Amino acid sequence: MIKSSDAETHAIAAVLGGRRESFRVLVEAHQDRVWRLCLLMLVDAGLAEDAAQEAFASAFRRLPLFSPERGSFGTWLLTISRNLCCNVRRKKMPVTLAILPDQPGETGSTGPLLRHGRQPPALAGQPHHRVHLLCESLRGTCG
Repeated sequence: MIKSSDAETHAIAAVLGGRRESFRVLVEAHQDRVWRLCLLMLVDAGLAEDAAQEAFASAFRRLPLFSPERGSFGTWLLTISRNLCCNVRRKKMPVTLAILPDQPGETGSTGPLLRHGRQPPALAGQPHHRVHLLCESLRGTCG
C-alpha cells in the first residue's frame, strides 16, 4: 500500500486543525495528475478543468473522512476525480445503442439509448435482434 508523504500528512493535519491554507500543499502536489486524468476521461479541456477543480473542492469537504490506513491521499484524490469524471460523462456524453444483425455481413443500425429500461421504438417488435450496448465511457470503467 502506498502511504502519503510526510508533507502531505502534515498538510492534512494542518487543514483538519483549521489552517485551510495548508490545503495548497496538497493541490500543488497533485494538480497535474488530477487534471491529466480528467482530460483523459473527458477529452475536453474545459470540462477537465471544471472536474479537477470540483475534485479538489470535494476532497477538501471530505477530508475528515480520509483514512491514511486505507491508502495514500493521492490515490484517494484520484478516485474522487475518476468518480466525478464518470458522473460528468454519464450526464454529458452520449450513449449509443447498436442493433447487431443475427448474421455476420448483415447491416446493423444505431440509435439513442433510452435509460431506465425503456426500449427504443426502433426495437419494438424486433426480439430476434441481438442488442449490444456500446457505452462510450471508457469501456466499462464508469459503471
